Amino acid sequence: MAEATVPCRVSLGATMDAASLRELRDSLQSTRGLPIEIDASAVTRPSTLGLQLLMSAALTWRGDGLAFHLCDPSPPLVAAAQVLGATSHLPFSEPVIS
Repeated sequence: MAEATVPCRVSLGATMDAASLRELRDSLQSTRGLPIEIDASAVTRPSTLGLQLLMSAALTWRGDGLAFHLCDPSPPLVAAAQVLGATSHLPFSEPVIS
């Protein structure tokens, strides 16, 4: 499948709780097969489960040969990723679309 020029965009909310992660999972499932850009700028309360979901999605998209970017990650999200040793597994980047 050829990669689309403009990725789909999904925005994360402030809290990575069970309800928001179900919504994120659903969004990821509905955009599978398309390049994606996750706006992570609003996250104030990250969670280990949320970071695991993002890492799993990043690996899935990489395996499919598609772009997966975590854009403008909030300081709390970056700090949580650092504490968990997950920064090398999360594709932090600048936004492709605005």
